[in-house]
Amino acid sequence: MMVSLPPSDRAVLRLTPEGELVWEGGAEEFPELAAAFRSDASAGLLALAGEAGEGVLTPELVWWRGLARRYVAAVCHLPGLREHGWTGGPAVPDFAGMVASVPAAPGMEYVQPDLLRRIWEGMHAVMAQRFRSAADPAAVLAAIHPGWRMVGRVALHLAENRQNRELPFAFLATAVSGIDAAGREQHVPLGQALRDAADQGDSGSLRTLLEPLDRAAVASVLLRELVESRRVFQALAWSPAEAWQFLTEVPGMEEAGLVVRVPDWWGGKRAKARVVAQVAVESEGRRSGMGGDSLLRFDVRVAAGGEVLSEAELEKLLQSEAPLVSLKGRWVEIDRDRLRDALQRWRRAAAASAQGI
Repeated sequence: MMVSLPPSDRAVLRLTPEGELVWEGGAEEFPELAAAFRSDASAGLLALAGEAGEGVLTPELVWWRGLARRYVAAVCHLPGLREHGWTGGPAVPDFAGMVASVPAAPGMEYVQPDLLRRIWEGMHAVMAQRFRSAADPAAVLAAIHPGWRMVGRVALHLAENRQNRELPFAFLATAVSGIDAAGREQHVPLGQALRDAADQGDSGSLRTLLEPLDRAAVASVLLRELVESRRVFQALAWSPAEAWQFLTEVPGMEEAGLVVRVPDWWGGKRAKARVVAQVAVESEGRRSGMGGDSLLRFDVRVAAGGEVLSEAELEKLLQSEAPLVSLKGRWVEIDRDRLRDALQRWRRAAAASAQGI
């Protein structure tokens, strides 16, 4: 349950007739914001761009946050920012639309396009200094809010669609356009993001989105085909074979600068089909250990993800042509030729030891 603060303690960002932004109240509610604004109004606005206090902020604070986030989003879309660092700031937009959306609050009647251009340039000066003194450009964005690290990047998503047995995977390419009031990433389809940038004449955003995609297409055979056919801009249903090819090419895509989201089971200890052979030593005499009177017996089985497969499940693995097979509610990665070879070798050994070795 949210407790409303007394009016005198409520955070207010007041614009003076001279065009100065002054933070009033809210020292206990937003101590970091209050400190940032007391230091420098531009630094305060950048701190406000990372604030996720929806429902707590006053209407004018929400509006100023919108301006600050518009600036940070423009920075995130600068071409080569993450690879080469700061080489110049974003262009100053047309503020006519923002002026028309100013809320009714004390001081907001002084908001004019010229004032907003000056405030934009103030944020630009602060950001330029931060980037030039930082070794990791992405860390500058994350310092405002972790979500900003992802904005301006292309994300490739692979998800399961268990309702479609023939094509049980879904692929979608998106662009991270910004963060919402709660600080969560906002995604739009990649094709829409490119159209929006083209409509706005934003060549910087177009380069930011397309350059890593082109680099990744060099490293990934599948992605190159998707780019050349323009299917990368569509939502696609994939077979296990297509999904497996995508998964195996993920490292090259990430190295090129793309964000790749895949099912959790692919990372870490993913399930693979393996031959498991247990060798038992049986002694005919009273002596223990290996000796002339000892016998070796083999128990050869196939396991996936630590679970032994039945003969029917094993047959399903061997008969399937896809490198990914769904077994017991999980996807199992299989190198069918190696599995058959290992299985044959151990079965020959087991047959030879039928009477004991």
